[in-house]
Amino acid sequence: LDGLKAEKADVDAQYTELYNNTYLVDTTTVRPKSNLASSYSSYVTMHNNVVAEIEGMLQMTQISSTHKNMYSIKLENCINAYQVFKRYAAIAIDSIAQRKDDLLYNDAKTYTDAKIKVESDRITSTVSSVTQLGNQVSNMQSTVTILAGEISSKVDVNGVSSIIQQNAESVRIAF
Repeated sequence: LDGLKAEKADVDAQYTELYNNTYLVDTTTVRPKSNLASSYSSYVTMHNNVVAEIEGMLQMTQISSTHKNMYSIKLENCINAYQVFKRYAAIAIDSIAQRKDDLLYNDAKTYTDAKIKVESDRITSTVSSVTQLGNQVSNMQSTVTILAGEISSKVDVNGVSSIIQQNAESVRIAF
């Protein structure tokens, strides 16, 4: 009986934590919060049935086979309800994590700028991008310069660069 009560306390705590999590929401296609609540309610009912059966049997001087059978059925129902609750709790945890990821991704801000500069002896194209995701900022820039006898390109991501310079006689690659 103490084991059942301890298990119930653990389920209550997990349910409360998950159900009250602001990231756990039902959508039109997925209902993790409603499923969690429904499975919890079923588990509580089945748990209470088992506890009541045990408490009733403790009051008896002799336990009949009918009571033993009723206890077995109620215990099996409780175990099944517990397993269903655990499955929906796992789905709720996944749903919370996915929603956090979705919101974080949607909060990302990206600023991109592209320029092409044409001069008498060269053409230079540059694409720059700054992405802010929470407290992290990512800077990226790619530049291609075309001269009559040479092509060079540079890619820089957060200060890490690679450069390729090519002319008719050689190709130079640098990191």
